[in-house]
Amino acid sequence: MTVSDRPKRFRTPEDYALKRPVHAVWEITLSCNLRCVHCGSAAGEPRKSELSTDECLQVVESLAQLGTREITLIGGESYLRRDWTDIVAAIKRRGMYCAIQTGGYGLTGKLLDRAVDAGLDGVGVSIDGLEDVHDAFRGVPGSFRAAARAVQESRARNLRVSVNTTVTQASLHKIEPLAKQLVDMGVTHWQVGLMVPMGRGTRSEELLLQPSDLLTLFDSLVNVFEFCAQNGLVMHCGNSLGYFGPFEHLWRGAGDDQVHWRGCSAGETVIALESDGTVKSCPSLNADDHGFGSSRDAPVDVLWKNSRVAEAAGTADEDTSFCRTCYYSSVCDGGCTWVTDSLGQKSKDNPYCHYRVLALASEGLSEEISLVDGGVEGPFSMGEFSVKRVPIEPSKAVIAERHSAKLKAFPQAGAQAGIDAGDSLVTCKNCYCYVYPTENTCPHCENGLDAAQKEHDTLLLRIDELMNEVREALDT
Repeated sequence: MTVSDRPKRFRTPEDYALKRPVHAVWEITLSCNLRCVHCGSAAGEPRKSELSTDECLQVVESLAQLGTREITLIGGESYLRRDWTDIVAAIKRRGMYCAIQTGGYGLTGKLLDRAVDAGLDGVGVSIDGLEDVHDAFRGVPGSFRAAARAVQESRARNLRVSVNTTVTQASLHKIEPLAKQLVDMGVTHWQVGLMVPMGRGTRSEELLLQPSDLLTLFDSLVNVFEFCAQNGLVMHCGNSLGYFGPFEHLWRGAGDDQVHWRGCSAGETVIALESDGTVKSCPSLNADDHGFGSSRDAPVDVLWKNSRVAEAAGTADEDTSFCRTCYYSSVCDGGCTWVTDSLGQKSKDNPYCHYRVLALASEGLSEEISLVDGGVEGPFSMGEFSVKRVPIEPSKAVIAERHSAKLKAFPQAGAQAGIDAGDSLVTCKNCYCYVYPTENTCPHCENGLDAAQKEHDTLLLRIDELMNEVREALDT
């Protein structure tokens, strides 16, 4: 990924140091025309007291004061709010990149023309599987075709278009045909993430992946990544997927191994708002636990600077959980807070982790998640889940062995504890696991890092020589 390809939300070391909310995700209405089974905000009807146009314009000013560079408008469906293009125009006047995230149902060319005139830069469209899977997931027949039309209409207006896919049991084994369909649509950027049980999603336990299903998913995604790269589609994983297994360099930076997971950015470099002015650390998190006031009580920039949440998104408890004792604990900090919160893992102990799945598989184990109580459905409501360890299925064990073929150990946290999450790790060029820059020997595959790097460089040089030979042969 080149510097010019990087989105405005790409974080620099200075952003981490200053805890600058580079990316704002703003729910401007909870009104929605779909009935998605996974919807964390249980969207449908607008909130009782959504911000007025003037209040929204004040929010834009506050975000600009904070140094925010990108604002994504979400809902519900943001375009169901009558003044949404006024908000887009205000964002553009302050020099910030503006995008919307949408299901695309009812997003007409006429609406997009208004948005483009206002300064809209990008559109993210949710496509969650092939047509039958997507329509069932989104709860409205015809929603897949509407999403595909939204992609085409947006591309026709030269907007930056991305597609987001939430993987469930229904789509797990159909990732490769979906990738082919997205290439046929002309999609250039694709983010893949997990279904997380919150809001309406607490009632859809049968769609949730089990942690060991990551093995099946990543097996498909490795093949898909190669296909996408050959066909102009940049694929990467969302915050709910990872972390630090041997494919991490593919998921975060589209092959750039200097990019890796650096811990949850909620309340650090990400800020979120609900449509009634509630300010919180992440668009997917419950404001009761992760909110820090209302824009109606104080300007957003003041709330951010004064908030305890803005100082830290939270750390794993002092306990003996896997995440707390993991080699990557000081950088990863339990992965995505949304995942751990939704499962009731308040210690930020995250079972949806590739490295963790592989470590447990090496002991013949996997983890099983079960719904105990779905709770009361509502915006950002959470159920109660249990997580227990069970023997790994033989078919999954085979995949795990393939993923970790070069790994001899899964070390625990040690001398690297306390390294700042903003620091960059480096990859071992033998096993492609990330290691701390102070290491001389990879603790995972036990190879010398310098020797592995030299062998890797020699291989790349030989590949370049062969490519030159092919070019010369073709020119003669």
